[in-house]
Amino acid sequence: MLQSKEKNIEQQKALMISVRFFSNKVNSILERNLIVDQKADIAETLAYLEDSLGEINILTHTIQHVFCIAEHARLDQAGCHHRLEHFWGDVICYVIECVDKSGNYYDFKVVGNVDAGDKKLIDAFSELTDDLVILNIYEYKDCWIKRERSTLKGT
Repeated sequence: MLQSKEKNIEQQKALMISVRFFSNKVNSILERNLIVDQKADIAETLAYLEDSLGEINILTHTIQHVFCIAEHARLDQAGCHHRLEHFWGDVICYVIECVDKSGNYYDFKVVGNVDAGDKKLIDAFSELTDDLVILNIYEYKDCWIKRERSTLKGT
C-alpha cells in the first residue's frame, strides 16, 4: 500500500512558476502562476508563455513544488475569442492544512480544476496519504495549467 501511495505522490508532483512580466498590450506589469509537469524545462515554459501572450518582457520568475490533481479532460474548451485559451487552461491552487499523529502541522499546495470541491480535494489528498488529518482547505491562487497540446492550427 505504501509503495502505491509513493508512486501516486510522484505522479502528481508539479511545478508552479510565478512569472512577473511587462505586457506591451496593456502597458502594465502582470503576474501569472503557471502549472507545468515537474520535469518541464523552465526556459521552454517561459518561451511558451511568450508565444501564447505575444508582446511581453519577462522580468522575474519563482518556482514552487505543488501537487496537481487537475484533470486536463475537464478543462474548459478553448474558445475562438482569445488566443491564450488555446495554450492554457484555468485551474486553482488550494492550500490543505494538516496535522499528523504527533501534532506536527503541514500545509500542502494542491492544484485542482476550477470546479473541484472540498470532497474532491479531500478524496484526492487521501489517496496520497492516510497519516494526516485535514484541518482546513482554502483557495490560494488562480493559475494557468499548460494544455497538453495547443489547439491552435499551425502551432
